[in-house]
Amino acid sequence: MALNRLKANICGTSYTLVSEESLSYMRDLVAQVDAEMAQIITDDRRMSTTMAAVLTAVQNADKATKESRAADELRLQLKRMVDECEHLKDQLADARAESARLQKELLQLRTAPSAPPAAPPAAPKPSFAPGVRDAFSDFEEILDEAEDF
Repeated sequence: MALNRLKANICGTSYTLVSEESLSYMRDLVAQVDAEMAQIITDDRRMSTTMAAVLTAVQNADKATKESRAADELRLQLKRMVDECEHLKDQLADARAESARLQKELLQLRTAPSAPPAAPPAAPKPSFAPGVRDAFSDFEEILDEAEDF
């Protein structure tokens, strides 16, 4: 890329800037630095141009550091989200496979020949001691006779 040269005036001092950046970008930066330095000098008339330049540099370094940290945090959040999306994609694939398996099983059940429902198993007869067994048999006979009425 070609180098661009810009003659700039910052707080009354002339500078020649050389950069690969566009001239309009360079002009915007010069205007921003000039405005920040002018504001510092306006706020405290005892400030020299050098002191204002140092304060402006510190303020801009502070902004850049904080924005870099914020960008790092955003990158970390984005990575977590991408990882979560991958995990969810895996879960979705598993769920689709299970759904396909269940649909296949349902189709097999629907197309299988119908067998009559099996009769429930007969309840086992309770076992009693010999004397109780005779009384129970008598009780069953009484119930059978009562059903005949």
